Amino acid sequence: MEDAYTAVPFLLEVPVPHAGGDVLPPRVAAHVRSAPGSPSGSGEGSGGGRANGAHPPGTPHPDSPPPYMETLHFFGVFDGHGGAEAALHCAQTLHRHIADALSAAARGEERSGGSGSDEGVAAAAVASAPPTPAAVGAAVGPHGRPLLPLAGSGDLAAAAAAAAAESDAESDAESAALYDELARGAARAGAPRPPRPPPRAPRAAPPAPAPVTPPPPPAAPAACSAASFENALTDAFTRADAEFAAADGDAASLVGTTAVVALVGSRQLYVANCGDSRAVLCRGGAAVPLTDDHKAAREDETARVEAAGGQILFWNGVRVMGVLAVSRAIGDHCLRPFVIARPEVTILGRRPDDELLLLASDGLWDVLSNAEAVTLARRCLARARARGASRASAARIAATVLTRAAVDRGSRDNVTVVVVDLSADTGDEATPSAGSGGCAPAQPPE
Repeated sequence: MEDAYTAVPFLLEVPVPHAGGDVLPPRVAAHVRSAPGSPSGSGEGSGGGRANGAHPPGTPHPDSPPPYMETLHFFGVFDGHGGAEAALHCAQTLHRHIADALSAAARGEERSGGSGSDEGVAAAAVASAPPTPAAVGAAVGPHGRPLLPLAGSGDLAAAAAAAAAESDAESDAESAALYDELARGAARAGAPRPPRPPPRAPRAAPPAPAPVTPPPPPAAPAACSAASFENALTDAFTRADAEFAAADGDAASLVGTTAVVALVGSRQLYVANCGDSRAVLCRGGAAVPLTDDHKAAREDETARVEAAGGQILFWNGVRVMGVLAVSRAIGDHCLRPFVIARPEVTILGRRPDDELLLLASDGLWDVLSNAEAVTLARRCLARARARGASRASAARIAATVLTRAAVDRGSRDNVTVVVVDLSADTGDEATPSAGSGGCAPAQPPE
């Protein structure tokens, strides 16, 4: 089997704005707008595939409330080709790259390119560093006596000046006593009286040390906007691709994988797709595709490949350079720059009538339509729950039934299905449960 999957409940928590904007690729936006209950031209899918009202997308509204912490759950399906290495690599690492990218965005590194300015870091280092030898020396008198109290830099300067004056007075008294003794000895010996040494000039007080700048208070986490999620998902895919090439360049040249992943929150769904694996949402009983397959025959993908200098050839189907049927994948570096690893990202607000989310490899979609798969999954979930099964068990049953249905329909490809139950918990119908539904990968028998 060359397929792989990942399910990571409670991947991470990030701050998000209360009014999150949607990100809808143009072809996906058309399906979302046509879904039952979705007003055309407003809300979802408006504004060229992005919906944030009149406010600029990706920026918080000045009157919006502070962000709240959103718990995100990760699910992914990876359909390998040429070998299982790329699919297994993504299953093990992609969610970590996403978590790292979103954590960096919450720290503000996405906006500033770093965790803070050099001056701020230096000030914090100075404030938290132990006293330097010079500072310790200033707190000790000329004769090794400690100067107390030391309540602050001003007291330290005053104490050091007093100690210096005290030392000068002691030295002048010692010099006068020594002169008197020498003068008496010279008088007894009949020698002339030695000249008296001039008094020592008073020592100037040392300058007060510069005040230490206190460290700035820790910045509040930045809210991860729709643009932050889009950038984080894109960055994670490209990093996983580069990491796979660095780990095994020979395999990365000939081995690749499609990838469809979903971050499920309580208010938003964040989906990224690269290849022909697919994510479909069941909303109000209707199937709403959240991804658009990256096939070589897709018009805009054909134009992109040809603009990069490649060709779309028919060889046992429409293929990039006559080799690969998908136009985007992680791996397959021998077909760069025609086959790319950049995903398309869909961000959609959740609604109370969202029932389930399907993630599956193309082995399912080759023989079942979106509507057929959603209808079958709904029936399986309802029947299993009516018989007393838990949400996780019901979702596992639904995923298994879908894979068996694909095999019975004659699917000749690997089939991997993840079912996420998005329905509301009993007794809390107003708030759909986020990620608490079961997910069940299943594959046809060997």
